[in-house]
Amino acid sequence: MPAKQQEEMAVARVRERLHRRYDPVMAPAEVDRVLAGARRRFEGSKVRTFIPILVERRVRSTLDGRQPS
Repeated sequence: MPAKQQEEMAVARVRERLHRRYDPVMAPAEVDRVLAGARRRFEGSKVRTFIPILVERRVRSTLDGRQPS
């Protein structure tokens, strides 16, 4: 399987996890917006292996700061 396809599949799994965690407390569109922004942050990265992990961490950090206490 090509690396790009593997990355896309991994990001799809990240998206599913993020929606399971955050949809109960915020709009799904907001989760997708933050995810898209995090992915853009790594667009120019040459080493792609850890992109899904880095994206997930960035999104969780952002969204955890927005959850009501």
